[in-house]
Amino acid sequence: MKTLIKNILTASVILNCFGSTQAQTNPDTLEKKIVLGIGGTYTPDGYGGMIKFDYLKNQKLSFGVRSHITSNIWENYTQPIDNTPGSGAPGYTATFHPGHVINVFLTSTYFLLGNNFSSKAGVYLSAGLGYQDWTMSETVIYTDPLYDHNSDFSYRTFSGMICLGGNYKLGPGKLFLDIPLGADLYERYDNSTIYKNGITSNTPSKGFGYFAGSFLAINLGYAFSL
Repeated sequence: MKTLIKNILTASVILNCFGSTQAQTNPDTLEKKIVLGIGGTYTPDGYGGMIKFDYLKNQKLSFGVRSHITSNIWENYTQPIDNTPGSGAPGYTATFHPGHVINVFLTSTYFLLGNNFSSKAGVYLSAGLGYQDWTMSETVIYTDPLYDHNSDFSYRTFSGMICLGGNYKLGPGKLFLDIPLGADLYERYDNSTIYKNGITSNTPSKGFGYFAGSFLAINLGYAFSL
């Protein structure tokens, strides 16, 4: 009888240790389920940085928030005088002043290859909805000074976003590269113009289906668990 009880106790200890080991190695029971990612951002019109937080729901799925803050820099250009008979127009030089693009998206992410936890490398797809603020300003000098003016214009939009990315385990965290694409779902556009003669013009508008404030970027960064 004593031998039987001893064997039962021994088996219980072994099973308990095995269960503890499984809990430690099972990705779904990991204590660290918050991932912080920080990176640099490049866009066709500027550069900046990004940050993202993800709550890891399971091996494949996570929910989170990401934000990009980048400069908005356009090249200056000159339009020569139009001497076409009957439709002539003065020439001008447009000088653009740096603006910015700031956005915040609530996201969900799914791993197409690999997973959130143990894989050495992975490929993921994210989708989200959010808000974006896009600004720019310019000074325009004409060959006819009557038309000289300064303009400030901006898009404030409710936007959708999709993002394709990949990561690779390096040290305690993972190096990631992803490409987000945002498109306006609803926008408000403002263009305030002040002419040299003091006349001010403002042309606000709003509506659905515009893409002037859309967003395309490349992010390179590093993510680690908290």
